[in-house]
Amino acid sequence: MIHILIPTRNRLELLRFACESLTQGATQLKDESFAFWVSDNSTPEIADEVRAFVETIPAIRYLRPPNELSMTEHWNWAIEEVLRDKERNGDYLGILTDRFACLPGKLDSVARIVSDLRPDLLSFGYDTINDSQESIFKISRKKWSKRVTWISRDKIFEDFRKCHFKMELPRLLNCVVRVEKLDEIRQTAGQYMVSISPDFSFCMEYLAQNLGIYFLSDAVFFQHGLNRSNGFSSTIDTGKSKEHEDFMSFLPKGNHWSAPVGDIHTLLNGVVHELEVARSRRGRPEDGQFPEIDIQAYGNAILLETRHRTTIDRRDLKERLVRLGWRPRKFCCSLGLARQWIVSRLEASRIGFRMLSYLSNFGFVNSKRKIFSDRQAAISWLHAETINAEQAQ
Repeated sequence: MIHILIPTRNRLELLRFACESLTQGATQLKDESFAFWVSDNSTPEIADEVRAFVETIPAIRYLRPPNELSMTEHWNWAIEEVLRDKERNGDYLGILTDRFACLPGKLDSVARIVSDLRPDLLSFGYDTINDSQESIFKISRKKWSKRVTWISRDKIFEDFRKCHFKMELPRLLNCVVRVEKLDEIRQTAGQYMVSISPDFSFCMEYLAQNLGIYFLSDAVFFQHGLNRSNGFSSTIDTGKSKEHEDFMSFLPKGNHWSAPVGDIHTLLNGVVHELEVARSRRGRPEDGQFPEIDIQAYGNAILLETRHRTTIDRRDLKERLVRLGWRPRKFCCSLGLARQWIVSRLEASRIGFRMLSYLSNFGFVNSKRKIFSDRQAAISWLHAETINAEQAQ
């Protein structure tokens, strides 16, 4: 059986969509291959509404911790509750966050692969609806191969060293993992996740004990509600979401990030923090464990990620990086980072995004892009693309 857990906190409108995306696939609910759970960490005034909604869907079970928890504490508690039954050996568990939704028929595909392959962990991709701008919904859909491949830990660690943190990394919100592997992590680390970002904390704990992962090159979920995302809020200077403020309120004051310039909150620093925490807990590079990041690659990446942050003194940032060993160069970015910069500049405007959409038809960019002015139209197109791709196989 595959247990799909949906942790939520004060995002009822997003939770409704996540739950309804499960019920759209009738075979998923009738098939005993799945069990669905919602763990509600909402404040009391919202929790009653969440419970009332979840109880209208018999296939989904409702959980609620005894008190409000940080995100990492909540995920740990919820997983412990789902796995409380000792007869669940051989089962799998994955997380569908309330900002994600299931694409039609894709959980069935995961169940078939798990049944045939019996992997310790199966990671998979997801599509994105970028709805961070009001009344603009941008979809970037990769060209998935539909194949399952083995990715070694050595390859992943080499990417870590270069500050390449790719979609295939197992973060629980994009994978299913065997229950026995979760038990091993808990026995070694004391918890399933041990730091600030539960998804990347799990990723590091899993890789510390396992030699690699299986990756399905296909989108099983899609994400939306970026303006409600803790991670997205860390990449902007103004207009941070109330969810981000709530997330930060559970953390101790001061610099939380064990990264070279950790006082700057970015997505990259959040991931590097989890890597550094794991490296300090799990051993040195010469022991075959987590690598040190390359400061040149880190400096290039952090400068690229913060290029639009007006509250960051870039001259000061560069001076700090130089003191750490980074060296400015006229062409300091790799081809990959340069391409990322060009694409991000084009994606920022409607005209540029439409240009990328046109180029994707001829294979010049490795993703299919569409822009909509209506959320439901964007979701309907994504669903239709998913169904058409399945029928074409």
